[in-house]
Amino acid sequence: MEIRPATAADYAAYARLFPELGVDDPLPSAQHFADALVGRSIVAVDGDDVVGFALFEQLAEVGYIRNVIAAPAARRRGVGLALMTAMRERFVAATSWCLNVKAGNAAAIALYERCGLRAAYRSCALRLPSGVALAEPAPGVELVPVPAEHDAVVEPAMRLLRGQLASARTKPNRQVLQLVNGDELLGVVVFSPAIPGAFPCRLSDPAFASTLLARLRLLAPADATYLQVGIENDDALRAAILELGAFVQLEIMHMRGALL
Repeated sequence: MEIRPATAADYAAYARLFPELGVDDPLPSAQHFADALVGRSIVAVDGDDVVGFALFEQLAEVGYIRNVIAAPAARRRGVGLALMTAMRERFVAATSWCLNVKAGNAAAIALYERCGLRAAYRSCALRLPSGVALAEPAPGVELVPVPAEHDAVVEPAMRLLRGQLASARTKPNRQVLQLVNGDELLGVVVFSPAIPGAFPCRLSDPAFASTLLARLRLLAPADATYLQVGIENDDALRAAILELGAFVQLEIMHMRGALL
């Protein structure tokens, strides 16, 4: 088995493997794959067959693994471990690595633990149906772009990884936004209209959840049936959005480990 960088020609294999993620997000187009994913991806090849795929990036000192997929017929043959090992080698100067995994995916969790990652906290993806009424946004509160020169202040204030916002700006159809009241920072989101959804999503106070979601709805496609929000290690915000009428779409475990 060989691990090599992905190419645009691997799209058919990627499309075949994508359902193994077990999510209902739309399959990225071939153009999106070529423009935004290929440069951050590796594949596992057995003969002429692509049997695994991984998507990753380095955010300053943290290696962030986005997806690890193995073909069903190739499982228990070391595909996942080979991909993890190859990504680890690519995280130059990183001091730690992390990923998100479905909370019930015991096989994947066992693999990641074998690689030295441990559960750090639980997160979730919430969905708010479009038919749920929201209160009018609080007066004076606006959702506006985060200037790149403000990242060094916004990221630590909102508990984001260093470089996370800069990375989001490099990806197609991502809007890096901050919720503000004058000069006061209330929250930050990276919004993708294609889902439509916000991840990461941070608020200084869960009381601003309704205002944030009302503002995000204005940015979603007119025919969207829901708004998705990723909540990381924030039980109060999770509870506030559920109280508005959202439901849990996915339970997630965030795992972290040191890189020596």
